Amino acid sequence: MRLRTNIGGFVLRLAAIVAALLLCAGSTAFAQHLRPRTAATRTGDAGADGGDFDSSALATAATADASTDVADATAIEDDEAGLRDNDAIAAVDAAVVVDSAAPVANRAGDDGTGEIEENATSWIAHPPVQVAWIRQPLALTAEVRNAQRVLRVECVYRIGTSGAWRTEAFSPGGAGQYRASLPAARLEDREIQYYLRVVERTGTQRNAFGSEAEPHRVFVRQTSDDALEARELADFRGNRSEFMLRGEYVSFGSPSAPNGTIQCPNLPCPDWYYQFELTYRYRFFRLIRSLNFGAGSMRARTTSVPASGVPVTDSPVGLDYGYADLELRLIPELMLSLRVLLGANEVTVQPGGGFSLAFLPSHATRVTFRYQGVLGVGNLFSGWMHWFTIRDTPMGAGIEITNFPGGNAMWATRLLFEAGRRFGRHLTIGARIGYQARMLEAGMISAGGWVSLEF
Repeated sequence: MRLRTNIGGFVLRLAAIVAALLLCAGSTAFAQHLRPRTAATRTGDAGADGGDFDSSALATAATADASTDVADATAIEDDEAGLRDNDAIAAVDAAVVVDSAAPVANRAGDDGTGEIEENATSWIAHPPVQVAWIRQPLALTAEVRNAQRVLRVECVYRIGTSGAWRTEAFSPGGAGQYRASLPAARLEDREIQYYLRVVERTGTQRNAFGSEAEPHRVFVRQTSDDALEARELADFRGNRSEFMLRGEYVSFGSPSAPNGTIQCPNLPCPDWYYQFELTYRYRFFRLIRSLNFGAGSMRARTTSVPASGVPVTDSPVGLDYGYADLELRLIPELMLSLRVLLGANEVTVQPGGGFSLAFLPSHATRVTFRYQGVLGVGNLFSGWMHWFTIRDTPMGAGIEITNFPGGNAMWATRLLFEAGRRFGRHLTIGARIGYQARMLEAGMISAGGWVSLEF
């Protein structure tokens, strides 16, 4: 019985010794496994391919090495702090990390000690931008650690999907933060492409994020007003400015036997006018849709009865004038245009004005109602319908009721048709024909045209 007890105690003591030896050997192997993952040799976790650091493994390595090498533990703790910052950036968006293996001595590290290891790694974290807005510069940020290795950080970009690449350098800020601003996208742009490039102090260049073959794509977003502006700008082929020269000759006929209230010295009685205008319009396609400025000249002879009832026979009418139009977009389908006019002849100044409402029921149709009046010359009411269903051939038909020229007490009715032809992007030539009459026994055709240059 005593022998069995001695044998059992011996076995238990032998097992305890073996277990202690195994535990010691395992701890040594585990520590040897983790020791290489220090700041001097960590390249696999933070390579140029943008991989993230393994912060949990680094924390384990720091614990294992605490009893063997205080300097290594301090370096690992500093790296852990940097990795936590990088993880915060990655939480916002996928961050890219770049390493730099070139040795730099006698420069301060990120830990503020003034000392740096011979093979310390520098890296860059960049949160990619996914969306940009029209007419707003695109802001980019990057965080650079161990920035003493980096000469500069550049953004290589282009607005749109084609064209030459341009370069914008990042500006360094405090605490390793770098910033850059790319030009705003234009209305017609749909995306911005960019990639980051690092230039090291050794002269080596490397792509830090993306490449020319596979750039990062930022999609340009539009508001509803931007989309409407883009659609209308496309309708005008990218042109906002327009010069137009137009002229028209209008005859209301020459009655040979008026109704008795008009006495013409020489029959038939004249009733006609012609006018020329030169205008410039700039289109914003926003709340203020366009501004238009014009100047013109009208000459006429008419035989009429004015509102006073006193017959006036064969009187000349003349007017030189200028005007300005302000076109407002009330809703996407409705435009209001206001006109101020100032004219003069050899006798007096003649002010005037008017307005128009334009309704766009569809993309290819426009309905316009207009009024214009000039003191001493007359009033005009009109309704027009324009359509753009035939490529490069705008057309329109309208009706006018007017007592031009001379403010005639007898009103005339005009039926009109016009059509134009676009030649390329900038030039349009058009013609107008019509028929009008002031009384049943007399009527005549009219003719005119215009030339438009857009750019």
